[in-house]
Amino acid sequence: MAPFAGRLTNGRFGFQDAEYRVPPNWNAHAGHGVVFDVPWRVESPQTSTRLRLRTDLDERWPLGGWVQQEFLLTESNLTMRLIVFNDQRAMPASVGFHPWFRRNVGTGGDASLTVTPRRRYVSDVDGGSPTLTADLGERPWDDVLTEFDDSPVVSWPNGPMLRLTSCSDIWVVFEQLPDAFCIEPMSAPPDSLGTPRRGIVSPGVPLELWFAIAWAA
Repeated sequence: MAPFAGRLTNGRFGFQDAEYRVPPNWNAHAGHGVVFDVPWRVESPQTSTRLRLRTDLDERWPLGGWVQQEFLLTESNLTMRLIVFNDQRAMPASVGFHPWFRRNVGTGGDASLTVTPRRRYVSDVDGGSPTLTADLGERPWDDVLTEFDDSPVVSWPNGPMLRLTSCSDIWVVFEQLPDAFCIEPMSAPPDSLGTPRRGIVSPGVPLELWFAIAWAA
């Protein structure tokens, strides 16, 4: 998700005394950035363990720039980096990953998701910048959670265990579907482009988020 993660209410945000608009793709809102539905090109020679991809931000994003993804695979770990650049001007940005996990992978039962947040971001019914609360709500979650005591863990009975880590302590947990769930690290909560929570990308100063999945039998 780049150059914004999660929902952008009404597809609008303000920056440097100007208002900008991104075309809606989620009812009246814009969601998950503008690079999830575009082709990426290989930027460096591909190997069996390393890959770098790039795509330019298209006309849906009014401030220009480009995005890079990097993947590094070892015997026990997959590390991913998502980086937003702009060589021409400053702009706000947030980024995130959106992995899905199947509840049942044929090992004898459904997956369990262990997460230990202390706080939750809550938006009002009209969207807008969320506020923090110690009330975690009730599971199954569709929430933005933060201040974790430990890394999230996904495990299956008689199957693998995955430990998820990131340089950010903000995660979306969506577990309201019967067959799959997601847990998504993001650099900032949704609707942050017009707030101090967002990152700033400028010439020579990219915004980066890394995310790693480590596994054990």
